Amino acid sequence: MNRIANRLAVLRTGKRIGLMTHVVIGYPSLETSLELVKLMAEEGVDFVEMQLPFSDPVADGPTLMRANEAALSQGVTVADCLATIRRIRTAVDIPLFVMSYYNLLYNYGTERFCADAQAAGVDGLIIPDMPPDEEEREKLFALCDAHQLINSTFVSPACSDARLAEIAGQCRGFTYCFSTYGITGAREELDPRLPAYLQRVRRLLPGALAVGFGIKKHEHITALQGKADVAIVGSALLDAYTQAVQDNGLEAVRLCIRDLLCEND
Repeated sequence: MNRIANRLAVLRTGKRIGLMTHVVIGYPSLETSLELVKLMAEEGVDFVEMQLPFSDPVADGPTLMRANEAALSQGVTVADCLATIRRIRTAVDIPLFVMSYYNLLYNYGTERFCADAQAAGVDGLIIPDMPPDEEEREKLFALCDAHQLINSTFVSPACSDARLAEIAGQCRGFTYCFSTYGITGAREELDPRLPAYLQRVRRLLPGALAVGFGIKKHEHITALQGKADVAIVGSALLDAYTQAVQDNGLEAVRLCIRDLLCEND
């Protein structure tokens, strides 16, 4: 069974919400990306989303945009990322996702990428700009299935019931629920309409629900308990790293994760 399915089963048994964290591979360096994921696993994170740096990450806010730009300025390639993931997999056993925009997969060769990702130890893909409508032409879900990768589906508050019904047949592992309209980035308060939106998605889609965009503190995760299965935190951790004094970035991330998990035991 895929590591993602295994971890979701553990979360259901423990009746707790899982935590997925985010790194941009190559930011601030490939070596630090490895250390960050190792640290996250050590601190009890359930899943890690590893982003391939891209020049135009349209769903990402300022924090992730800057990290993408910094990684690209060092010449980080898809091949570099896959090589780093291979090293990460030898160090951790938690489920690993690759997050990317489809242009990178297409240029690399989608089938080749899925094969190489599987060989590197990846468990799933998060490709926010590839809607299920394109499956007949691009075959991304089929290729992921062939290589034992779970390809995530996505929903937003703008999705109608009819749209959710269309997506339902493609659900694998969990559905990534954008918590609000707009781009990524830490926010102080969750949208008050979020519980009703998640309840509607839960009613119409099979599988687990993961919520991202704007999750930054343990109060947010506590508020999602019982409404979602996984909370996704990205920008808040990158902010903790970049704002740390001198060379204390890794320790700042460690403390941030501990704070996120402190009321999620």
